[in-house]
Amino acid sequence: MTRLRKMMLEELERRNYSEATTRCYIRTVEDFSKRFKRSPDCLGPEHIREYQAELLMYRERSLLKVCRQKGNQPGGWRRRIAFESYRVSFGGF
Repeated sequence: MTRLRKMMLEELERRNYSEATTRCYIRTVEDFSKRFKRSPDCLGPEHIREYQAELLMYRERSLLKVCRQKGNQPGGWRRRIAFESYRVSFGGF
């Protein structure tokens, strides 16, 4: 186990995160690291922004495909994402 992974696991345990959440976080960091073929401690904010943009683009394509299959209007999923993001970010509704 690497030093960084050990630190992350200790922090997640200290915050009392569930095992499922811990596994999800570890898997996400592994995917992020594999995308750039580097250790996570060698990656910076510019890599995070690039990775987030790729994930968002992938999600948008997936949602657009689902909307088209169901016959929904393409703009509706954008409004839904914006609403859900706002709701989750600010804990409203």
